[in-house]
Amino acid sequence: MMATYTMRCLHFITCCLLTFYPIYSYAQNDFSYLSKLSEDDSIAIDALILYPKVTRDAMLEVALYPEALVKLHSLRTESSKAFTNLMSSLSKEEQEKFWDLVRYKGLVQRLAEGNKKSENEIRDILKNYPGEIHETAIDLGTRHYETLVKINEQEKSFQQHFQNLLKSYPPVTQQALTALLDLPEVLDILQDNISLVVLVGDAYRKNPDFIKHKADSLSLETARQNAEDIKQWSKTLEENPEAAEELKQSAKQYAKEYGYDEDAYAKPEDTGIVVIHHYYEPYPYWFGWPWWYPPHWWYPYPFWYHWGFYFSDGGIIVFSLPSYFFVSWYFYYPIHHYYYPHLSDAYIHTYHYYGPRRVSNSITRAVDDWKKEKGDDLPPDLLNEDAQRVARLKEYGKFEEDYVRHNSENPGKPLSRQDFFQKNEKKYPNLNYPRRKIRAIQQDDDVYRKERYPTKKKEIENKSYERKWAYPEKREPIRQFYPDKQATPQKKAEPQRKVYPQNNVQPQKKFIPQKQMVPQKQIPQKNVQSKSNKIVKQKTDGRQLKKR
Repeated sequence: MMATYTMRCLHFITCCLLTFYPIYSYAQNDFSYLSKLSEDDSIAIDALILYPKVTRDAMLEVALYPEALVKLHSLRTESSKAFTNLMSSLSKEEQEKFWDLVRYKGLVQRLAEGNKKSENEIRDILKNYPGEIHETAIDLGTRHYETLVKINEQEKSFQQHFQNLLKSYPPVTQQALTALLDLPEVLDILQDNISLVVLVGDAYRKNPDFIKHKADSLSLETARQNAEDIKQWSKTLEENPEAAEELKQSAKQYAKEYGYDEDAYAKPEDTGIVVIHHYYEPYPYWFGWPWWYPPHWWYPYPFWYHWGFYFSDGGIIVFSLPSYFFVSWYFYYPIHHYYYPHLSDAYIHTYHYYGPRRVSNSITRAVDDWKKEKGDDLPPDLLNEDAQRVARLKEYGKFEEDYVRHNSENPGKPLSRQDFFQKNEKKYPNLNYPRRKIRAIQQDDDVYRKERYPTKKKEIENKSYERKWAYPEKREPIRQFYPDKQATPQKKAEPQRKVYPQNNVQPQKKFIPQKQMVPQKQIPQKNVQSKSNKIVKQKTDGRQLKKR
């Protein structure tokens, strides 16, 4: 829902620019740039100008000093971080109670000042506060008094910083900034789009009366278009009872997912009054919003506020369009198209019915954002206006569920949507994903193409064909990453000589101890006769020779 407020504020700023800057486009060469900004943002912006005139005038006054918004955002970031750290030690259930308590102005201060209060004293303080907060205040005041004191000190500190920031601005701007603190979503949006704030502030400075007049006119026009949109949406549900029934089922699923109690907020207190966002107390600007909510969630709306209807005597009472957040949640889960195809068809019918226009609504913005996010992942003919769209939407929801499950079960071999569809095409007869494109073969490609060669046997035998083809020439393969064999081998580099100091003193050689020679023992020599003294026996023929 806060995204809706973001778009509304941007629409107000951009419309002011478009209505004023054509007067000065000849003197300034930036009107084309402003027109481009308007075109890019117009899809996601519509009706912040539905705020009262006092709030619109305050936004214009603040736009004159955009640096004040930057300083205020820095201060808010610091205070929000401090409060989050203080809450971090508590359970989520306890944090929810504190977040509910700080929404009521001055309640924490009255509970924290002085000493710890009894239950009766707390009840006296709560006389001027709604009954829905009494039980929570008594519980926290009796069990978490020290935490309440710390919260009160933090809030006082940042309020003092805020007063110091205001001193450098005119009284009118001070009043405007103080008033916008009660509408934190406005300050949040202006700070997120500071470039547009600078441009509209420049336009307002040059001609404030003209800008205010155009803002009043656009406010009336937007209110009229919103009333027509609600009437048309109610008529769509009346003519399509299947879509109305699926809207109720999806709304219950939404409430279950976000932890709402089905018995709470069954229907508003006064069914004759259209509920507007000013009725609910926002979370304080200094503390931000609970961490478990999506960004820019400043108001704890009942869940039927996002549906755009509430239950009454078994039926539904439509009081507005479904919120941008609710429709975005619906399109975020593709399986919703499988379970609620008629409701998807009603959303898309509304998107096509209004088409492009200056003031969009929550349904057209959400569907358009979904289309841009999905891009080529959607089948080309999925949203076509014909009798088969409900069947296509139902199969698309099942296809997306099966595709995601397949890739999660096969993380090593994920498939693209086109490949998965081609393998399971029979399961989804109403879908038509484009097949993967194959690169066309060029005439100079080094391949054989079938149509360039004779195919019929008779043509080949009779030689009745024209020889317009030729086999490609053989080419020597180009070697890569290998050196040429004929290249001369490189000589090994000679080791470099050692460089000694300049005094030419060469290093001493390493001392190597020599082995000591062990003296050998003298071996006594044996008396050996010389060879000449030996008796030589001569071989004879058997006779012995006598000694001489």
